[in-house]
Amino acid sequence: MSKTQTETKMKVDVVVCTYNSAKFLDSCLRSIVKNIPVNTLWVIDKFSDDSTKDIALKYNAKVVEADCGLAEARALSFKLVETPFFVNVDSDVVLCDCWFDRVMKYWKDGENIGSISGITIDQHPLQKAYTEAMFKIRPATSYTSVFRLPNSIFRTYAVRDIKFSKWMLAGSVANEDYEIRNWLIKKGYKIVPTPVFSKHYSNPPLINNKTYWFGASIRITKIWSFKDLIFRTLLSPLQGIVTALIMNNARLVPYWIKYRLQILYGYLKWQNYFNFKRSVPNHD
Repeated sequence: MSKTQTETKMKVDVVVCTYNSAKFLDSCLRSIVKNIPVNTLWVIDKFSDDSTKDIALKYNAKVVEADCGLAEARALSFKLVETPFFVNVDSDVVLCDCWFDRVMKYWKDGENIGSISGITIDQHPLQKAYTEAMFKIRPATSYTSVFRLPNSIFRTYAVRDIKFSKWMLAGSVANEDYEIRNWLIKKGYKIVPTPVFSKHYSNPPLINNKTYWFGASIRITKIWSFKDLIFRTLLSPLQGIVTALIMNNARLVPYWIKYRLQILYGYLKWQNYFNFKRSVPNHD
């Protein structure tokens, strides 16, 4: 995709998967229509019983209702899009100004790029403080080796026929990022994360047993080995102390230790936590 194409605002389809997402959906969709040259806005909704559908229709979205888990909803959206490139945005993400143009500056002609994405910053106070501390330790650009699904541009034919694992399709785990990343790499595509920052209003890890579920998810998908997890757990007190000193916030020490311990517990007791239900983010 050349610079000329982005300058002339080549239009792309945008997909948003929702389930009772009304709390932040209006802000999300407003940021999409403001910062992306939208061809068609697709909303894949799991029969929400709040005002999600009404909000989507307000932005002229094509709403497709499907009673399925998040991975299956994403796979469905990949089949619905009609443009050569499309954008995936999570329903609780608010894009930064000029997001599309800023991200596309990192697209290089002649490279077999399958996906390019920005970085989302969780807006929960403690999680945000921890992230800001880590960026002071390591430049934000050093985190661009990590694939980030919540605000990503995809080459459509690279993911059109993606096959998720049985665990994903059953809704037991939701590490679609990991499986999409592996799918693209196995097909020979490059993944290009970029230091373009947007806001993420998802629930922080310590709410609604999310850390236990994440630990179970790690065991099922084998993202980390048990040795890696033990090392990260032992390192957590030091991480907490360093980030607390940088941000002058002592609450970061117990927060980070508890976060790692709960992941470890979820890993060990994975059968109790592998079926996780999404919840409405709460930042009140």
